Amino acid sequence: MKNTLALVLIVFGISGCQSAAYAYAQVYVNPLISNERKLSHAVQINDFKNTQKYLKSGVSPNTVEYHCDISLMCAPSLIAAFQHEDGLVSDLLMSSGGDIDTVFPKETGGLFSRQTGFNPETQMTTLGYWVLMNNDSAVKRVLAYKPNVNVTFDASDSLLIKSVFNDNLNITEALLEAGADPNYSNTNSLNSLTVSVRHDNIKLSKLLISYGAKPDDKFWREVRLIKSSTEYIKEVYAALGNTLDGSLYIGNLADMNNSEALLIDADGSRYEGLLKDGKANGKGIFYKSDGTTFEGNFANGTLTDGTISLNGNITKIQNSMLVDDGSAKRLKAEYIKTNNLQNSNEALKDVGEFVLGLAILPLYIVGAALATVDWSEVAADLPEAHMRAKREQQRINNAYIRGANAQRARCNNQQGNC
Repeated sequence: MKNTLALVLIVFGISGCQSAAYAYAQVYVNPLISNERKLSHAVQINDFKNTQKYLKSGVSPNTVEYHCDISLMCAPSLIAAFQHEDGLVSDLLMSSGGDIDTVFPKETGGLFSRQTGFNPETQMTTLGYWVLMNNDSAVKRVLAYKPNVNVTFDASDSLLIKSVFNDNLNITEALLEAGADPNYSNTNSLNSLTVSVRHDNIKLSKLLISYGAKPDDKFWREVRLIKSSTEYIKEVYAALGNTLDGSLYIGNLADMNNSEALLIDADGSRYEGLLKDGKANGKGIFYKSDGTTFEGNFANGTLTDGTISLNGNITKIQNSMLVDDGSAKRLKAEYIKTNNLQNSNEALKDVGEFVLGLAILPLYIVGAALATVDWSEVAADLPEAHMRAKREQQRINNAYIRGANAQRARCNNQQGNC
């Protein structure tokens, strides 16, 4: 009978670890568990009565101790409290001497490593934890207590940079409204606006700009390397107070006519690739404003080996010759239809002359673009040292995202609060 009862208690404890019954049966009465840990468990399960009891017994609301028995929500009381929407427990902690800017020391880092995937040696604040967990509502509840929004993780990334990396518009706006510095740069010399480029999110980048974010010396380089959409580039360029009258060139300031470049013409045409003597040379891709795409190897502005496509119609060019007449005829018909050229000289050309004529078209467009270039936004190529730092930054960010996703999955499969 005793063995059966013990088994029942164990099974109950595992399945109902967050319940009040579990707390009364196995936590509050256990003399081996400190009052600090009992407080954290009471906070985790939103037990107002016992939270009040342990605070009155003298436990500091800022204690770094936490109860992590079977519960997955292993965090100090001041952090765990803000998961609860009613705000009763968090209000109680704060009115009992809680310091919203308490920095939990590195010794408690293991719990954050498991739940957020972040560096286990990092220091953490309540606001920082919920920013990393990408929890909009918890962040807003913490912000109501006016925390320091400009703390950094390991003296590098700011909370704003982390929220931007998460592509979280709501948290980013909340932090900016609370006074987060939009121009702070981390140890890799990246600010929040440059980090935002990776998402191609016009609203996010324009939000940062509206709060005073300025392009650092990496911003336009990121645009070129990530190959941001034309719409993104034009919208952000305009938001920064510029007017795109001619073309926008993003490439190597030292030798603009001989570099890897991203070039956008005023009509919407776009070239990404190598320029030599001001012409497309080597591997590249050219998007004509009507939707025609030229991709492959260029020589003196002409596509010599690659594909020309429009609305799903694709034909190949090899050694400046057509590979297949059938696909070339379909491409010609689609091009004439798209551009309304039924009665033009283009429509009268034979298919070979027509398609090979298209292959030369980028020479004129790129040449025209270079002639009207806006030099104010030219950026130099990224140094290798920065690229190494950027890869390391990506590795760290990917780690905490995996951890946060794993934590949310555990919470979704667990009964009770998490």
